Amino acid sequence: MIRVGRKWKHLLTFPACVYCLVLLLQLSENRWRMNDHSAVRDCCAEQTEEMSLKGGIDAGTLGLLDYAVVYRHIPPPAKFEDIKFARKFSLPIPVTDHKGNLGLPAGLPPHFRVSGQLSDTEIDLRALVSLVKITTTITFKCIKFLKQGGRTCQRTPDGDKKFCVDEHVAPPTRPCIVYSIGIGHDFSFDRAMGSYGCDVFSFDDDSYHDLYGTNPFPRVHFAHIRLGKSILWDTEINNLKNTTFEFLYRPLDNIMYILHHEKSNIDFLKLDIEGQEWEVFEESIFKTDILERTRQLAIEIHMEKFAEKDLAPRALNEAIGKYLRFFEGLQERGFQLAHYEPNYMGDEGVVTVGGITFTAWAEQLWVNTRVREGSPPSYKRPIDFYVNMLEY
Repeated sequence: MIRVGRKWKHLLTFPACVYCLVLLLQLSENRWRMNDHSAVRDCCAEQTEEMSLKGGIDAGTLGLLDYAVVYRHIPPPAKFEDIKFARKFSLPIPVTDHKGNLGLPAGLPPHFRVSGQLSDTEIDLRALVSLVKITTTITFKCIKFLKQGGRTCQRTPDGDKKFCVDEHVAPPTRPCIVYSIGIGHDFSFDRAMGSYGCDVFSFDDDSYHDLYGTNPFPRVHFAHIRLGKSILWDTEINNLKNTTFEFLYRPLDNIMYILHHEKSNIDFLKLDIEGQEWEVFEESIFKTDILERTRQLAIEIHMEKFAEKDLAPRALNEAIGKYLRFFEGLQERGFQLAHYEPNYMGDEGVVTVGGITFTAWAEQLWVNTRVREGSPPSYKRPIDFYVNMLEY
């Protein structure tokens, strides 16, 4: 029988046993994570090798990478239930550290455009890697971000936008112009920017937006229109309610002309138009000089093509090319990525294409480092007079 001294008896108490058990669980969890990461790498390598044998991707023929491209899975934020359980039993609080998961492996090829010499059975991995890099790599260091708006839905924050308030990129106090396009029914960002001192022009429309007047909040001006490639009237027919609803689409340059902003700066442009951003930019906005006069662009990107099942390689390459042209267009006009935040939508938030795993939906903030100074707007009548003109 082993005798324990009187001063060591407290080590055999129940809390001490629980503490030792927690330490053992942590050690086993870390070892499991290491094995899991190695398993992911092995899985990606096997997948790439299998596709090469089937003729889907031949890395040697295409001149791509001589090793498996691994873009690690970005874990979703910790669930509230997991945090509550950890606190109850004094376990480590689970957190999501995106800093260690947003980078691509070292040694990736430099930026390149989509190659037009691929067959119908090959995926352009080089263009895909470029797309992932350009959408996730921070190229502008913002010292101070200001979080504007947002709400909590099912214990998850949503709708907030990051705003860089560094001295050399922040908009002047007066005049300050904000365009908020695609607000849904969340005016929290618009209200916050109005309190900041900006004139906010908000745009969206559906059968429920008739509840909102022209001035829902101080310095916020709301128009019942949608952003489009051209001026267009569209009709929605509801057979269940036996009703019809008409939508008016206007391009951005037309909106700015009516509001007397055709030569002014947009200090902050917020866009969330649910996947229509690609066509609107390529067929309308990129054909104007609006972005050259825009200081900051906050946009929610929707690369929804990657979430479609059984998509042919040709269609995938077309989607990659379309998305890549969008981001290249921003860079050509002086924009640099200042903030990137994955937007998780259940299991569909993360996609795997050609062995590369990434998020197809994300919040981004782009800062224009070569912004061209415009002239302040001149209103001969109250602002709301011009806002009301947009609806006709």
